[in-house]
Amino acid sequence: MRKKHKQLLAVALAAAVMLIPHAAAASAAPHIGADASYEEPYGLIFDAATGKLHLNISNSDDPADPANLEYTGQTGKWSGAPGVLRLDGFVWDTRGEKALTVANGTVAIELSAGSVNRLASLCASAPLTYGLGNLGGAIVVSGEGELNVTGGPAVFSSYGAVTNSGIILDGGTLRLKAGESAVSRGFAGPYITVNKGVLSAAGDTTAMELQWLDLPDVYTYWASPDNADPGGAGITYVNGGVPFTVSPNYKFVKIQSPPAPPAAK
Repeated sequence: MRKKHKQLLAVALAAAVMLIPHAAAASAAPHIGADASYEEPYGLIFDAATGKLHLNISNSDDPADPANLEYTGQTGKWSGAPGVLRLDGFVWDTRGEKALTVANGTVAIELSAGSVNRLASLCASAPLTYGLGNLGGAIVVSGEGELNVTGGPAVFSSYGAVTNSGIILDGGTLRLKAGESAVSRGFAGPYITVNKGVLSAAGDTTAMELQWLDLPDVYTYWASPDNADPGGAGITYVNGGVPFTVSPNYKFVKIQSPPAPPAAK
């Protein structure tokens, strides 16, 4: 039986975060065909209903807004279908406050084997920033690649990922890191489920703010009151052992399943 660790923490901020007014979008023309060295002026919207990416030019988070042009750059580094976003070396560093917003339902983000992908807000002028957010359904991450998600140094609050639903990890490595801000959380939302893979969250305020964390029967975890990976072998949980418990005092958390192999003697 899976071990469900419930923490009745406040999530009102996570639920309301999409309602905070945002700064005006940048006025520069969209850069179609981004590369890793370019800072995009806009964030992106993934429309789960159509499988298309749009530039969040109007900052409305609405893919149907005529101002939010469809994005077709980085050919071969991503592809989309209804409910599915596949990443293969995709990089989006943006001066916009929201690197990627998912609209119109649940999305399955599939990470190609060996790929390293990045969603990062670099914005320091907005009240709120995040690397990955959604407006409804869950975000399900799978595959054998990496996805690094970073919020910018916001005026008030920064999140690696913030959702009105939750995140499910079915494979790959997902790193969620908040920027420097008065409120800095790696993840905020109702829940996280880890089935397989490596999940880490880091923030200057707390690593995670959620209602429940659903973990497998066996896993390894690392937790620290400092916003940094403590390293070492971690603690491996098996039935009857010491399970991981969410605490607002942790500023860094990493969970790995299957568990990390024993350290060499």
